[in-house]
Amino acid sequence: MFPRIVATEPFELPVANGVRLRDGRWFALHGSLCDELRLADRDSLAPPDDDTGMATLYPGFEARDADGRIAIGGGGAYEAEGFLALFDAGKQTPRWLLYCDCAEIFVSATFEPRGIVAISEDPPFRYRWSFDDAMPPSLRVERIAA
Repeated sequence: MFPRIVATEPFELPVANGVRLRDGRWFALHGSLCDELRLADRDSLAPPDDDTGMATLYPGFEARDADGRIAIGGGGAYEAEGFLALFDAGKQTPRWLLYCDCAEIFVSATFEPRGIVAISEDPPFRYRWSFDDAMPPSLRVERIAA
């Protein structure tokens, strides 16, 4: 279940690296930014809420596309936490939400013809996260110059 997410209010989410979909499925995120991050190919068994603890997340930006989609991203109470959520036009719950405890804070997003590109950073590090429009989205992360 998704928490209520608006661009100006903190919210809590179980600490579990991966992508949550609106329909309840969860896809684990494996690897690290120093190595390679990849999403599980199949729906993963989410860790029990009582085992994971909760992350307090703080929205830092909102980006809007001409078609009505909205991306909201930001960071967490702990260093290196980051999240990005994609909303379809007119929907109150995200299509998907990415949480990663090593992403760094997400600072921007731009919509492209077949997906979304977001930037996370903690100087001197800066990362480009590319997501396609599939469900779940495919993910590509690359380190870029600061």
